[in-house]
Amino acid sequence: MRSLFSALIVSTTLAAVPACLKPPSELPEEPDTGPAGPPSTAGEVLSRYVDAIGGETHVRTINSRTVEAQMVFRAQEDCDPESGQCLAEDQTGSFLLQSTDDGKMYRRTVLGDIVEEMGFDGETGWELQAGTQLLIQDEAGRAAAREDAALHWYFDLDKRGVQVTLVRSRKEDSAGNVLTLDGILWEVPGSNAPPKTMWFDRETGLLREETVEETVDGEVQSQLLVYSDYRDVDGVQVPFSIKVTTAVGEASQVLDIITQRVEHKDVKAQTFAVPVLPDPDPQPDTLLASLTAARKAAKDDPSEITAQTEHMRLLAFEAYFEEATKAANVVLGIDPKEPEALLVKARVQLIGGDTKTAAKTLAKVKATGVKDDVIAREEAWIHYRNGEYGKLASALDRANLPVLAGRFRSFVGKPAQIAKPGECVNVLPMKTNEPLATVEIDVGGTKLPAIVDTGAGHLIMSESLAEELDVSIRPLGAGAKGPMMGHGQVKTLSLGSVELSNVPVEIFRDEDMARNAGDVAGGVRAAVGVSMLSDYIVTIDAPGKMVELVSTRRQCGAEAKARRSAPSVPFWRAELNYLYVRAQLEGAEGVYLLNTGIRGADMAATRVAYAHAGIGSPPFRTDETPAVEVKSLKIGAFEAKQVNAAYGFFEQTNTNDGYRLDGMLGLGVLGQAAFAFDFQNNALLFPPAAG
Repeated sequence: MRSLFSALIVSTTLAAVPACLKPPSELPEEPDTGPAGPPSTAGEVLSRYVDAIGGETHVRTINSRTVEAQMVFRAQEDCDPESGQCLAEDQTGSFLLQSTDDGKMYRRTVLGDIVEEMGFDGETGWELQAGTQLLIQDEAGRAAAREDAALHWYFDLDKRGVQVTLVRSRKEDSAGNVLTLDGILWEVPGSNAPPKTMWFDRETGLLREETVEETVDGEVQSQLLVYSDYRDVDGVQVPFSIKVTTAVGEASQVLDIITQRVEHKDVKAQTFAVPVLPDPDPQPDTLLASLTAARKAAKDDPSEITAQTEHMRLLAFEAYFEEATKAANVVLGIDPKEPEALLVKARVQLIGGDTKTAAKTLAKVKATGVKDDVIAREEAWIHYRNGEYGKLASALDRANLPVLAGRFRSFVGKPAQIAKPGECVNVLPMKTNEPLATVEIDVGGTKLPAIVDTGAGHLIMSESLAEELDVSIRPLGAGAKGPMMGHGQVKTLSLGSVELSNVPVEIFRDEDMARNAGDVAGGVRAAVGVSMLSDYIVTIDAPGKMVELVSTRRQCGAEAKARRSAPSVPFWRAELNYLYVRAQLEGAEGVYLLNTGIRGADMAATRVAYAHAGIGSPPFRTDETPAVEVKSLKIGAFEAKQVNAAYGFFEQTNTNDGYRLDGMLGLGVLGQAAFAFDFQNNALLFPPAAG
């Protein structure tokens, strides 16, 4: 029953108690010779084992095996049940293993509500957790699964590439019992399985113990398996008791596997097949349900301030900003100094770009006694919109954001601005239009390609490019995290005939910039943020391979008006430079960040958002990015189809300002047609295709 324990991978909770493994680090001299005499090769040890369990001729007649067992995780000594870090009482589960002589395997473990399944169909290794998450193994995992599936693991080692080496014998087992144990080192090159040492009782020839040790994340993990209670099943000896002691550092856990049934009947081939997960039913959106209930409560009792406040709060969280302002006015009609209602109004005004009115409303919020860090955060975004870097840095300090404050303090006295507005219509040809859109920019007279990034605020470049362009790099302060390593400023940045001056620059480490850009973008080392072009209607037309900048100054009114005649939906600009829009993911409503700088997928959403759309977990492949196909994603009248969506990489459910967030959309979604940002009207436009 060798593959029973080699396949067993069960998560256990370890207590901080001394480990009880005793594999000797230094082996004694060759013990007294038993009846069989000392083996001369590892193959001889295995031959004795095969003879002991029934002999090769008979053992090879066994084509399949089913093992059912009880698992008992033993309570740990000195365990504090309140800590939640150890087992104060025994926990019992079940174990099923089915394997065949042609290398197929199925395993199921059940412990409480946790069900894990694993299989190998002869070609593909897989794991299924909780019946919903499927993992398809990579080549190393398949090699390990192929070994786990070997019913007769002691035969045909050369064909399987298994390497065995004789090790020095021992004169006692791990419990201190005096007996002679002959050992072999077992290794499977090319698999992710660590080497192990198996110890066989010289007197009986049977497998007695197995030890495995490996280092994971710098921590030593070891396992000792002790086999006993061998019984005859159809003329083959099978151990009915296996004790597994797992140790991680100084903590250990004991598991007893008590076999209850062993049989050698044929197993249906379908048992080993990779499971096909059905599409789940769409899950209810509890947030929208709460909003519906709050809307009814507010309507039923228009003078009750608690109901009205909750209605307003949920509208703001769900990003129904126009309705949230109306609801805030209702609350203020009941209590003119209600601080949350005033804050909601100020935030909506700021999101809409009305910084003057937002500042006045925020002064009223301040008068109600709201904490200064809350006020400062909103004031910071106002100063950012106005290019007031000195005031912005001070506000960020008060908002407890010192790293961000330091970044903008260095720009004091040199605000970014448009030095030359250029023509009314500037067309920039795209150098690439998938998976990232890139255009040529001019930084201080040096022309270079840059990613068009709706997720960036200013200019981004790699450290090496900044050094080549002689950009003074100011490192981020203590506590800074993420790929950005510093910031700077360039005197001029030109896009076609449009020239900006004193442009802030975010400096990324070369390896992080390369990872974000990827080889497909031709080694691009810069990205230009769309938000700093807010004086223009910015059209990104991936199918037409161009970016268009239409000035919104008065003399360009006709050109701007023509672009604004296109179908549109609202978008909002929150925090520093992030752009959000409401979208329908296969009919499920959500709020999405617009980020044309993402690569590797067209979009990403939270697991909750996928569940609302009835999209379940895809098979996870350890050597591939997990992805699902989104059949339809709608933004107003615009619809993107057959979208490749990353799964499990985006789980942020709130924006930094506390609004709902369901995912982010990249160029693979937005770029299926032309789209444009009208920053003055907070409108995402969908102009007709060029030509």
